[in-house]
Amino acid sequence: MSEDPRVSVVVAARNADRDIGRLLDALESQSAAREDFELIVVDDGSTDRTAAVVEERGWPTVIRADRPVGAPAARNLAVERARAELIAVTDADCVPDRDWIAAGVRRFAADASLERLGGAIEVTLPEPPTIAALVDAARFLDQERMVAMGFAISANFWVRRGAFLAAGGFNPELRPNAQEDAELGRVMSARNSPIAYAPDVRVAHPARATVRALAQKGYRLGRAHATLRRHARVGGVWLRPYFLRRKAFVPIGSWRRIGRLHARGIHPTRWQRARMVAVETACISCAHVIGDLVGTARMGVPQAPRGRPAKR
Repeated sequence: MSEDPRVSVVVAARNADRDIGRLLDALESQSAAREDFELIVVDDGSTDRTAAVVEERGWPTVIRADRPVGAPAARNLAVERARAELIAVTDADCVPDRDWIAAGVRRFAADASLERLGGAIEVTLPEPPTIAALVDAARFLDQERMVAMGFAISANFWVRRGAFLAAGGFNPELRPNAQEDAELGRVMSARNSPIAYAPDVRVAHPARATVRALAQKGYRLGRAHATLRRHARVGGVWLRPYFLRRKAFVPIGSWRRIGRLHARGIHPTRWQRARMVAVETACISCAHVIGDLVGTARMGVPQAPRGRPAKR
C-alpha cells in the first residue's frame, strides 16, 4: 500500500475467536475501498485462536500481547501503530454497517473542527427476545445519550489521532469495564474537544441474552468502579461509589428508558415489564453494589470526594 489509509480501525480482542469473524466479514464488505482503511487488532493475551482467525484473513495487522493488558492499554498499542488521521474504535463482537467507514469519513470531512464522533449502536435481540436481552437493550449502549454527556461508548468511537494522543489516550491504569471510554471522554471534554453523535455511522452489538451474562456484566462494572475511583484523571460526582448512591437500586432501564424499545416497535407486556424490573434490580443494580463493595475491599480505595461533575 503506497499511501496511508484514511481510517485506522482499532480493536482490542481477548478470547474472541467465536465473534470476530463477523466483524472481519463486515469490514471486508465495506462500501469504502479497501485501501481507504486498515484494521489493527490487538490480541490481549487470548488463550483461544483469536489472533490466528484474524491472521488467516491476510490483510489486518495483528499485535500479540504476551499477557492480558486490558482493553485501554491494548487500544493505545493499536493507535501507536495506526497510520491514519482518523481512528475508529470498535469491539470484536460488533458488526459495522456496510457504509460505516464511508459515513464516518464524510462526517469528519464535513466539519474540520470535529474531533470526536459517537456512532449509533444497535443492540440486536434474539428471537424471541429474552427478558435479559430486553433489559440490556433498554439500559446499555445508548450512544446518543452518552454523547450528550460528553463521551462516546468505545463500541463505536471515532477520534482524530492528534486529539486522542494530546489527551493521553485511554487510561492504561484502568481494568476492563472501568468506563475507560467515559473517563477519556471527560478528559477530552475538559479540553473542549468537540464531539457529535452520528446516527448514520452504525454498528450492531449483540444483547446479553441470559440472566447470568447480565449479572456478570453488572458485577464486573461494579468491581471495576473501585479501580476507576483510584485512577480517574478527572474527578466529580460520577465517581461516587455505587453503594453510597441513593438511586442505586432503581431499575433505570426498565422504567425510564423503555422508550428505546418502543422506538424499535417492541412493546413489552405488563408481565414482561415486571420481570424486567426484577432482573435489572438483581443482575445490574445489586450486582453493581456488590461488585463495588468487593472491589473497594480488595483495593482499599477510599471514598471519592463529592466534587463537581467534570466540565463538559
